[in-house]
Amino acid sequence: MSQIAQIANWQKERGLDTQEFNLQTELTNIVEEIFEMFDHPEARQRAGSDVENLILYMQMHGNEIAKKEQLADAFTDIIVFSVGALLKLGYCPECVMDEVIKEINSRTGKMIDGKWVKDTSEEARAKWHEADFKRCETHQIRVVLDKIIIKKANNG
Repeated sequence: MSQIAQIANWQKERGLDTQEFNLQTELTNIVEEIFEMFDHPEARQRAGSDVENLILYMQMHGNEIAKKEQLADAFTDIIVFSVGALLKLGYCPECVMDEVIKEINSRTGKMIDGKWVKDTSEEARAKWHEADFKRCETHQIRVVLDKIIIKKANNG
C-alpha cells in the first residue's frame, strides 16, 4: 500500500474522512504544525486565531475562497514543498513518511469538536511508536546502500 493510501486509510479508520470540509479547520491544522516547529506552547490557539484572521481578511476584502480545484492544487503544493524541505534537511522523504505513519498508527484517541485528539494517558503513551528520523538521514541511507553494494560485489 502506498504511503498516501496508508494515510487515507488512517483517516478513514478514525472517521476523519466523513467530517465536513472546513477550510478554517484544515488551515488551522497546517498552521498549528508550523508553530510546533518553534515549540510554541499555545500552537493550536495561536494557529486558530491567525487562520480566523486570515479568512476574515479575505472575506472583508471581497476575495472568494478558492475553488475546489485550486484548494487541491494548494494542498498538493504544500506536500511538494515539504518534500523539498526534507531533502534540503538531509532526509529521505519516503523514510520520514514511513516513520510518521508508524507513529500516527500507534496512537489512539477520539474526535472532539471536529478535531482528532490523541489519548495521552500513560497506558496509551506506552504503545506509541516514536519516529526514528535519524535512520532517515540521507547519509545513513547511503551507508546502508553502500554496505548492500559491497556485500553483493563480494558475493557476486
